[in-house]
Amino acid sequence: MILQRIVFILGFIVGCLIAGTVFADTNTLTWVNPTQYTDGTPFASLCCVNIYRGAKADGRDALFLIQIKGIPASYADLNMAPGTYCYKVQAISSKAGDVYSDFSAVACKTVIVPPAPKPQPKPPSNLTNQ
Repeated sequence: MILQRIVFILGFIVGCLIAGTVFADTNTLTWVNPTQYTDGTPFASLCCVNIYRGAKADGRDALFLIQIKGIPASYADLNMAPGTYCYKVQAISSKAGDVYSDFSAVACKTVIVPPAPKPQPKPPSNLTNQ
């Protein structure tokens, strides 16, 4: 309850940064770690951030993906198949027995893996000038 809604800004920024379409098989998430508790007092005891991934924009089907320890504020989801991926994150305080924040807003991205280039004929060879 202490960390309730501290990730509002975190969720807003994640939503702004990862919404859209990617033409690759990697999706890079970034966020801003919380600096305050919901009551406005300073927050400096971040243990980690849990990242959840699903396919629905409401986030209800999201399953735990990974826990990022410490203060890194990014994660690269690699080797993704084409499709839509929706993420939400949750901060965890290392104080008072691992207190969890509410989830951030959900942000979605569509991954499109570009097709392999078509083979081209080799260029002509042995050009001479007479």
